[in-house]
Amino acid sequence: MTKAKPQKWAALFLVCALVLSLLPGAAFAAQAADGDAAAQIGDRTYESLAQALSAAGEDGVGTRVVLLEDVTDCSRLPIAGKEVTVDLNGHDIGFAYNSYFRVQGGTLNLTGEGKVYEQSPYYSPVMMYGSSDSTAENYSVVNVGSGVTLQGWAGLFMDPSSGNANYGMVAAISGTLISVKDIDGGDGHALYVNGQIANTEGAVPRITLDGATLLSSGNGMYLAGYTETVIRNSTITSDGEGGTGIEIRAGKLTISNSSITGGSGEYEGAPNGNGSTSQNVALAVAQHTTELPLEVTVESGTLTGGAAFVQANPQGNGAEAVEKVQIEILDGTFDGQVYSENKEGFISGGTYSEALESAYVFPGLTTQEDADGNTVIKKLETVYLDGAKGDDANSGADASQAVKSLDTAVRLVAGDGVIYICGQVNVGASMALSGVTIRRAEGYFNQLISVNGSDVELTLSDVTIDGNNVTGVSSDGYLVFVSGGATLNIEDGARLIHNQTAAVYVNVGSTLNMNGGAISGNTWTDAAMSGGGGIINCGTTTINGGEISQNHSATWGGGILNTRGTVTLNGGEIKNNTAAQGAGIATIGGGTPGTITILDGASISGNRADNYGGGVYVQGVTYGDELSTVFEMRNGSITGNTAENVTGAGIFGYYYNGETIIRISGGTVADNVSTEEGMGNAIGLYGINGDYAHLELSGSPVISGDVFFQNDYPDGYVIRVTDEFNPADPVVISRSNNAYEIVAVEYAAGVTPKAGDFASDAIFETLVIDGQTLKWASAGIVYFYADDEAEEEYEDFRQGVVIGGKIDPANVPTPEKTGYTLEGWRVLGTETVWNFDSDTVEGSRVELVACWKLDAPAVSVSADTLTPHMGSDATLTAAASHALDGVAYTYQWYKDGAPLEGETGSTLAASESGSYTVRVTAVDGQAVSAQTESAPAVVTVAGHNAGTEWKSDADSHWHECADCDEKLEEASHTFVWVTDKEATETEKGAKHEECSVCGYEKAAVEIPATGTGATDPAGPQTGETGSLLPWFILLFVSAGSLTGASLYARRRKEQ
Repeated sequence: MTKAKPQKWAALFLVCALVLSLLPGAAFAAQAADGDAAAQIGDRTYESLAQALSAAGEDGVGTRVVLLEDVTDCSRLPIAGKEVTVDLNGHDIGFAYNSYFRVQGGTLNLTGEGKVYEQSPYYSPVMMYGSSDSTAENYSVVNVGSGVTLQGWAGLFMDPSSGNANYGMVAAISGTLISVKDIDGGDGHALYVNGQIANTEGAVPRITLDGATLLSSGNGMYLAGYTETVIRNSTITSDGEGGTGIEIRAGKLTISNSSITGGSGEYEGAPNGNGSTSQNVALAVAQHTTELPLEVTVESGTLTGGAAFVQANPQGNGAEAVEKVQIEILDGTFDGQVYSENKEGFISGGTYSEALESAYVFPGLTTQEDADGNTVIKKLETVYLDGAKGDDANSGADASQAVKSLDTAVRLVAGDGVIYICGQVNVGASMALSGVTIRRAEGYFNQLISVNGSDVELTLSDVTIDGNNVTGVSSDGYLVFVSGGATLNIEDGARLIHNQTAAVYVNVGSTLNMNGGAISGNTWTDAAMSGGGGIINCGTTTINGGEISQNHSATWGGGILNTRGTVTLNGGEIKNNTAAQGAGIATIGGGTPGTITILDGASISGNRADNYGGGVYVQGVTYGDELSTVFEMRNGSITGNTAENVTGAGIFGYYYNGETIIRISGGTVADNVSTEEGMGNAIGLYGINGDYAHLELSGSPVISGDVFFQNDYPDGYVIRVTDEFNPADPVVISRSNNAYEIVAVEYAAGVTPKAGDFASDAIFETLVIDGQTLKWASAGIVYFYADDEAEEEYEDFRQGVVIGGKIDPANVPTPEKTGYTLEGWRVLGTETVWNFDSDTVEGSRVELVACWKLDAPAVSVSADTLTPHMGSDATLTAAASHALDGVAYTYQWYKDGAPLEGETGSTLAASESGSYTVRVTAVDGQAVSAQTESAPAVVTVAGHNAGTEWKSDADSHWHECADCDEKLEEASHTFVWVTDKEATETEKGAKHEECSVCGYEKAAVEIPATGTGATDPAGPQTGETGSLLPWFILLFVSAGSLTGASLYARRRKEQ
């Protein structure tokens, strides 16, 4: 058996070793499986990127592919019929020779950090192909994130797949594109557009560089085919000998706030029907043999090279083709030569390291040298503009030398200068105005700018158009008149101000989009005309932002007058405007296609009307077309508006002769004030000619203040609840007539009427449910008073209750009175208590008085001791208190639940053990409160406490009480003789009597000597004369035991 244990341990050790040897292998196998995955979609992994891209978007698989490792030798990867995001996730993708992402009919989003490159540069790692469908917007899309680098002969390549299959290609680049030499050593282009892309209309290719970086030893960008390209906040550098930053040969290009660098050598240009024509230039404009339109605008940025800018005709295209080339330099810094082969007057701003040919400078401008020796464009502080009589060949120095076009005036004027309009300016082509100030010239009273044409769009940003408060302006002397289907966009920083008529007129079929900016300080002065201080809309106006403020109209619409059109208020503010009526916005019907204003997020606040409609005015007018005038409130707010003399401070609706609808399903109408009338603070409704403005409610709006039925007919006005309605608070209705049993509110079928949705403003009437309606009913007025004197009323709870109805306990006051509790209400002058569960209001007046009950006092009992000694008392003291000063108290003491006769004071002497309480009643002189019983004070009378020490005298002994010294357990002594000294033959002894209980001793007495002479010579006698043998035996046994124990211990240690 002794050998079996080592064998078992050996076997166990071998098993453990085997298990441990297997564990690393298992872990390694799991890591290896993970290591085989190249990409992941959600929680699925794929062995190759191709597999992942094939699976993306199919059968419920996601579309975001995350790279798990660097991949190389990739074959062509098609992106078609789906949108895929490839997150490089810190890894790179290498394509084999002539392989790439082929994007046609799909979207490729490249995100994360990493590089996509050609292992053997030939074309590009990303190739884009278009559609033959000219309407196929966003057909092939590539988005390159800021952390992504594309590297190849071209970083990105747009290529035609067949004759006209070039539509719908869109590239947005925020990352880095790098061009490297191809396998034959040829220079490439960071971004390449094939020259065979020749479609100029429809869904033409679009390229946007925003925050991008392009690096190349050839061209940064080679734009041979037709694209619309925008470059902003980007850097393009060609660092190779003879390199070009950008060469564009067709299409449109706009550059702003970007740095473009070409080679530093001398500019060279040569014809090339199949490649670049320019060397050592930052930006080269060289029309291709395709002779397509070519438009280049440099808004700002820095261009650096042997030549900073060149426009050339290397292919020798004819005059008709060259006429399609348009170039414009508005601003920027140009370090290097600026040259144009056949264009003039294209420079209107900027700073130049070399002198400019005067022909390049826009007519009317001159150049001058700055402190650093650079050439700069000197602009004009004042430019006069007359679209009717001006001539762009004029200097613009005064009205007699006014230029004709807005485009010319903008090029001439300095950034801090002013364009004075002295004749109507017509905008017949889309344009964007920014960074200029336009002002009405003195003595000019008509329109400033007219935007006309269905394809014309004028966009204003950081622009001031100032009416200059010129008096005598004609009623149609608008700052901007929009007609013929044109569009006006007002963006941040735009200000349309100080005109003595409306700032903007939007005609039928035309559009205004206001996303920012301000229309402020304009005044409609003609009281004989319809009005509109800020905007007159007969077309389609959408307000998403900005403010319309401090405008005035002598008639309707201080901020906006909407007539025959649609206004949608999604955002922004309409505030602090004034008008006779409709100070914020007036919506007045009249003509096709009807008039609709929709409030869905904007705020209308602080506006003031002399008469109706401080915030909103709605008037239905028809000219036989039977169209409605509608104000619809879905969201937003109408707050803090004022109607000075009449009603409808928030919203006023007026039926004249056409259907008028105010429809509210959300938002807030609050804190509006009808100053003089005092009614219709929230909404006023008015009608003549047999009808009235209809209010339709649904949703959960906040309507604070009353809805006033002004001049309502004998059968009254009716509010329509059109869908589920859950107002934040009851909608309060006030009215002119006092007819009962007529409908006030009508609920649509399927919507449950709720009495709590509405309330009457008049206390003597109320609303009751009748089928799908709420009807007016007479009410008795209920008053609540504090006492029978009826001088102190709880006025906030004065209410009308329908005759025969019960008072709602929820509407009953719950006052408080110090020292009292409200028990209920009784009818004034009686002892009849009102029963809210059963009593009904039967008369025109019910007066109720509060019933008060004197509160019971609080009481506590204290004691000088709860354990008095036998024969003494415990003094108990009752302390009563009450919230009401001056009350008196009565007391009754109890012991063990039974009253103690005669014990009616605030103190009690308790001499017996027991549980003591006191019951206290408060009296205020009239009312007596309920009793309050104190918590019990438990008294325990303590007995004597006998000490342990005996006290004694000659006759007896006793114990004394430790608390009162009383003798306890007293008894006579019990004496016994105690020998003090034994007598001998020769000596006397002594003894005394001693109490065996308490130890009291009497005096000692003598014991005579014995006289025998017998002594023990061995020693003194002890009185013990027995044998010592037992002691010797005990000693022997003990010694043996000790020896045995010692030996046993030794044996134990030796085992």
